[in-house]
Amino acid sequence: TVSMQSETVSQAVNGFLVNLVEAVLIVIVVLLVFMGLRSGLIIGFILVLTIAATFVVMGKYQITLERISLGALIIALGMLVDNAIVIVDGMKVRIEGGQDGIAAAREVVAQNAVPLLGATAVAVMAFASIGGMKNGTGEYCRSLYYVILISLSLSWLTALTTTPLMTYQLI
Repeated sequence: TVSMQSETVSQAVNGFLVNLVEAVLIVIVVLLVFMGLRSGLIIGFILVLTIAATFVVMGKYQITLERISLGALIIALGMLVDNAIVIVDGMKVRIEGGQDGIAAAREVVAQNAVPLLGATAVAVMAFASIGGMKNGTGEYCRSLYYVILISLSLSWLTALTTTPLMTYQLI
């Protein structure tokens, strides 16, 4: 045997998984530095939750872990935290201003749900041409689009549900 392609592919995917974990840790450290301990932990948890949920949905739709799909998660990391940052920061400002946590959550979510959906849709549509290609490139890179679609959609969903709950509990 000269080369076992399956071993090479497994090593490459494992290397990408390590890169993904490193990237997530870097994002969480940056969040902790710039957002503060509690806000950073909330957003970091939401990020990990969103990535875990993305893996579950990928499994449901038989999107395999490969360089392209894992690369899509790394590309999406910066965008995945945006929705949660808006909600946490909006609630934090209102709570520090003396507003009740539940009222702050309702107002921030009501005020930001549609704009965040619009921003999420624009980010997803930036990759839509890749998902719609009918050639070899489209076949090879299609998982990039689907992973971006899944992860950013879940990011928006968790920003409107889990993030306000956690922010209310911890801030």
